[in-house]
Amino acid sequence: MQFRLRSIDIWALVLLCVGLQAIFVISGLSPVREGGLFGPDSYMRVNRVLHLLGDGAWYSSLYPFSNAPFGEFLHWTRAFDILLLGGAGLAAPFTGLKAAVFWSGAVISPLLQLATLLAFLWGMRPVLDARSRFFLGLLFLFQPAVLVNFIAGRADHHSLILFLFVLSIGFTVRLLTRPYRASICIGAGAVAAMALWISVESLAAVFLNLLALGIFWVFRREDFAKKGLSVSISLLAGAAIAMLLERPFDQMLVVEFDRISIVTLTLLVVNAALWGVLGVLNQRGALCVNARARFILAGAGVLTAALALWLVFPKFYLGPMVNMHPGIKPIWFDYIKEAKPILSLENFSLGRVVFWLGMALPAAPFLAWLALRDADPERRRVMIYLCLGAALFVPIALLQLRAVAYPILLLLPAFAVMLTRLLARVEAGVARPMRAVMGGLAVFGFVAGLPVLGVALPASASASARKKIDCALPLLARHLADPNGLGQRRTTILAATDFGPELLYRTPHRVIATPYHRNSAGILAAYRIMTAIDPAKARTDLRTRGVGLILLCPGGLHEAAFARPGSADTFYRRLLQGRAPVWLREVPLNPNLRSRFRLFQFSG
Repeated sequence: MQFRLRSIDIWALVLLCVGLQAIFVISGLSPVREGGLFGPDSYMRVNRVLHLLGDGAWYSSLYPFSNAPFGEFLHWTRAFDILLLGGAGLAAPFTGLKAAVFWSGAVISPLLQLATLLAFLWGMRPVLDARSRFFLGLLFLFQPAVLVNFIAGRADHHSLILFLFVLSIGFTVRLLTRPYRASICIGAGAVAAMALWISVESLAAVFLNLLALGIFWVFRREDFAKKGLSVSISLLAGAAIAMLLERPFDQMLVVEFDRISIVTLTLLVVNAALWGVLGVLNQRGALCVNARARFILAGAGVLTAALALWLVFPKFYLGPMVNMHPGIKPIWFDYIKEAKPILSLENFSLGRVVFWLGMALPAAPFLAWLALRDADPERRRVMIYLCLGAALFVPIALLQLRAVAYPILLLLPAFAVMLTRLLARVEAGVARPMRAVMGGLAVFGFVAGLPVLGVALPASASASARKKIDCALPLLARHLADPNGLGQRRTTILAATDFGPELLYRTPHRVIATPYHRNSAGILAAYRIMTAIDPAKARTDLRTRGVGLILLCPGGLHEAAFARPGSADTFYRRLLQGRAPVWLREVPLNPNLRSRFRLFQFSG
C-alpha cells in the first residue's frame, strides 16, 4: 500500500522545524546568536576543519595545538568534515574563511534535521497512511532526545549519524515489505557504510538491520537471503571505499577499534561470507526446508563468524573504547553527562526520565501489540522490526543518555499510529463542535505533554541543590586573545578539560587537556598538576608542557575532578586559597571576569 502526504502538510512540518530552530536561537537556548557553538565537540570540529584548510594534510589525524607540546591524534574521521567544508566553501566568498567554517558548523545540524524529517516521512510511506506520517513528523520535531542533536550551533557528527539511521530504517522497511530490488539493497548497504565511516558506534544499527533480514529469512525464507547478501556486498564495497578515502595505503592494516579500520573491514568480510554461504544453502531446498533447519544453519553460521572474528581481533568484543587509558575514566569519563545512565540510583530524577524517555512508556507496549496483532501483514512486519530495534537500543539508552534518541526514533511510528487511532475515536464519539477542541488536546498531549510533564516534575535533590557557576569563556577569551596583551605571543594554557576546544577556537594559544579518550596523556597531565601535593612536582610538569597560563573557574562543574577530596594542600586548592607559589603571578582581571575566573601566569 502507498499513501501520499499532501505538499501543504510537508511544508507545514518544514516551516515548523525552521520556526523551532529560530526560537532556540532567539531565546538563547542555542548560542549561535552570541557567536558560540554548542559544546566542546562543536568547537573541536571547527578547529579541525580550519587546521585542515591551513595545512591540507587530509590523511593526518594529528591536531598539533592540543596535548601541547606533543599534539593529539583524534579518532574522528573525515566524513563529517566534508559537509563542513562544503558549507564553508559556499559561504567563504561572503564572510571570510573562519566565519564561513563557523556558520557551516552553526547550520549543519538544523539542515540535517530537515533532511532527517523528510527521510522519516519517506521511510514509513509503505506502511503508514498520510495522517499517521504527518503525526510522525510532528512527533519527531518535539522529542527532546532527538532535538538536542539537531540544535543550531551543534557542529557534531551525531546529527549526521541520526539522519543515516533514519534513512537506514526506510531502506529496511522496503527490504521487509517489497520484492528484491538491487537498487534498494545497494542503497541500504551504502547508507550503512557511510554510517560506519562516520562512527563505529553505528555498528549497532547495522547489526539490527542485518539481524532483521536474518530473522525473516529464518521464519519466512522468501528472498531475504538474496537481499541480505546484496546488502552485505554493497556494505563491504562502501566500507572499502571509505577506507581509501580515510587512510593512506601504508595505514590500511593499522588496527583501531574506535574508528573504521581493518577491524571493521574484516567484520564486514566475515558478514558477507556468512550471507554468501546462507545464500548458497538457501538454493538447496533440502537444507532449508523449514524454519528449524534455517535457524540451525543461521545460528551455526553466526557462531562460527563470531568465533573467527574473536580469534583475529579478540578486543573487538570489548567495545570501541577498549584501548582507553583506565586512568582517565574516574577523572574525566565518569563526569560526562551524556555517558551516564539515565536511571541512576545515586541521583534519580523522575522528571529527567519522563523528559527523555517518557514517550517510550505508552509507545513500547503499543508497538509490541502492533507487532503481534496488526491486521496489515506488511505493517506487522515493520513493527516486528521496530520492536526488535527497541529491544536492542533501550538497554543501551538506559546505560548512556546520548543513546536515547535511537529507541525514541524506533518507537515514533507506533506512537504516531496510536495518535491517529485515538483521534479517529474522538472524531467518531464526540459531537462536532467539540471535535476540534478534543482533537487539539489529544495532539498536544501526545506531542508535548510528556516533555512538559518532565520539566514540571521535581529534579533530584542533589541536582536542584547543585550550585551553577557561569564559566562563560567568550568573556575571558577576548582578554586572552588581545594582541596588545596576552595574545601577543602563543603560549600553552592549562585549564579544565572541557575548556580546551573553545580556548583553541577563540584564542591563538595551545592547550593540554581536551575531552577525548585518545588524549589520555593531556588529561592525566592536567590532573596530575592540579592535584599535586608538592608544588615542585607541579612546577616540573608545567615546564615540561611549556605552560604559560593557568586558567581556573572556581566552583565550575568542569573542575570537579580537580577538587580532590581528602586533601586541602593540592596545587589546585592552593591557587584558590591565594597560596600560589612565588613562580606564579595572578593576572589582574576586571570585576566581571574576576567573579568567574582566576588566571595565573607561570614564569618558570
